[in-house]
Amino acid sequence: MPPNPEARGPFTGAAARTPLTPPAKSLMGMLVQKYGLPTDKEPETFGEAYEQLQRLGRGLFR
Repeated sequence: MPPNPEARGPFTGAAARTPLTPPAKSLMGMLVQKYGLPTDKEPETFGEAYEQLQRLGRGLFR
């Protein structure tokens, strides 16, 4: 059986360090304001955004 390609996450190397686009920054900012902790900061890269979505989004879309 081949390994699960999603096991390591959607981003690798340079893709995770790619800066977020303005629309992505806006959407992540709204998510952080509504569901984040006071100490959370808005993510700057796609890798940071993915990690934050995994943490904040768990259980929101059931």
